[in-house]
Amino acid sequence: MLTRNLIRRTSFVTLTAAIAFSLAACTAPDAAPQSPEPATAEATPEPVERKAGEALISPAHVCGQVTTLRTMELNAVDGLTHGAVTPAEYAETIDNVKDGYHHVLVDDGDVGKAVTAASDYLKSAEPAADGESYDPKTGDWMKLVSAIGQACLAAGSDLTALHDFGG
Repeated sequence: MLTRNLIRRTSFVTLTAAIAFSLAACTAPDAAPQSPEPATAEATPEPVERKAGEALISPAHVCGQVTTLRTMELNAVDGLTHGAVTPAEYAETIDNVKDGYHHVLVDDGDVGKAVTAASDYLKSAEPAADGESYDPKTGDWMKLVSAIGQACLAAGSDLTALHDFGG
């Protein structure tokens, strides 16, 4: 039994680290700046000048970042429920998810607005009784996550979470 719990905890920590690294990679700037499209003979709007390394952020990219955060959040909740993570590991992961929402690169569309609303909510969220910085099981939070999912779906993307506990 002790070995099984150790394997679950090690798997959870490894998964959390892999997800955090992939989120960091998603937010890293490109190595080469994108050059604007050449002007055509037709009247076209001028391309927005970007700084070196900046690129347009697509709704799919934003939804992918949130998918990583949802995966971490749901694995923490399920991991605590199944005894695979300690309350301290749970609180630490939830705190990392909150910080992650504050660093999601957003677009100017509905997806970006929904993520910004979630980030703003987390800035003012009361700490939960168990010590984590917010309670991911509250109705208000679930409504905000649902709004992100609906915006992702409307933009042609998905908001998913990769988690599986059982036995």
